[in-house]
Amino acid sequence: MKIQNFGSPMTTEMIKIGMQTNLAEMMRKLLNLMEIDINDQLEKLMKVLPELTYLIVGAVLIFFVLVVLVPVMQVYMGTFAFSAFNV
Repeated sequence: MKIQNFGSPMTTEMIKIGMQTNLAEMMRKLLNLMEIDINDQLEKLMKVLPELTYLIVGAVLIFFVLVVLVPVMQVYMGTFAFSAFNV
């Protein structure tokens, strides 16, 4: 039986060995190994997620300042500057 690429090369080797010996036991070991890998990746994601959230909130705040407050300040400063010259 030919085994196509199923995940990593280690996974393929474990399935080949499992077919020669005890497939059920090898699949349990493979499942445990994959579960550990997935948990590690989720932990990495959970460490990066708050920083990414801060970045998005910061970008929204900068956008708010540029879109809303800058024109308001320009109108205010323009009126203030022209009132000094009695215009």
